[in-house]
Amino acid sequence: SFELVLAAGTANGSSEIRRYDGNTGAYLGSFGQGHFSLADQMAIDSTKGLVYVADQNRQTVSTFKYSTGEFVNEFNLNAAPTCIVLNSQGNLVVGLFGVARIFNPSGDFLGQVTTGSSDTYVLAMDSLGQLHSFNTTGEYRRYNSSLSLVTSGTVTAASSYYGNGYVKDGLLHASRYGSGRMDRFNVSGSGISLNTSFATGQTVSPLGLAQGHGSRYFQMGSDPLNGTDAVIVRGTTNAAPASKLVTINNFIPRCLATVVAPEPGTMLALGAGILALAR
Repeated sequence: SFELVLAAGTANGSSEIRRYDGNTGAYLGSFGQGHFSLADQMAIDSTKGLVYVADQNRQTVSTFKYSTGEFVNEFNLNAAPTCIVLNSQGNLVVGLFGVARIFNPSGDFLGQVTTGSSDTYVLAMDSLGQLHSFNTTGEYRRYNSSLSLVTSGTVTAASSYYGNGYVKDGLLHASRYGSGRMDRFNVSGSGISLNTSFATGQTVSPLGLAQGHGSRYFQMGSDPLNGTDAVIVRGTTNAAPASKLVTINNFIPRCLATVVAPEPGTMLALGAGILALAR
């Protein structure tokens, strides 16, 4: 079971963070209204229950408790962020023009790596703690957990990709919003090469992409039937079509993330165990 956490903007230009049930699509609440100018990309620390939101216009990173929406803190970047991910040390990696900078959750600068000569459009972390990036001019780079360069390559039409991707089984998944599809790249060896492409079937200009269980994914983009609405679809890689899960009226999609929610059976078992211990 997943909770979906998304950043979206209304037609009047305001932004907020919304939560939905990943199984039913039920709306679970929202927060951040009035705080953002353009809530763009997000990173979630599920162990701490925190969501970090990069505001492209205000050039800030704000921290909230995602279950309650309580504001925690904020720090300035002095540059427009394009994407943000969490590394294995619990620090934030923020994509900017030509670099990815690392900050601790309080906003202290820890270091940076060079991603190329233009905006960093995609960042992703893998299970080995390696950072993957590519930018608008197609420069791909992979860094190990010590931020040493491992390999580099070229991505075709990279300016059509945007937002956080994810790596599973040596494959980097990224939304290609210019074509309304998802591309999957081989990144386990040297360089980068296209593995396959597949359409989600029900999104236009997708910006949000998040991993689900196994080969399942969630993707958010504009509704092809009404461009002023956002739509979230749920699908399985290499299987078409994806199924529509949520339609959000008069919202412009920006970013999508998933948080693992406790299974009902798990909670019942936990409750029974606590009761048995009490007895």
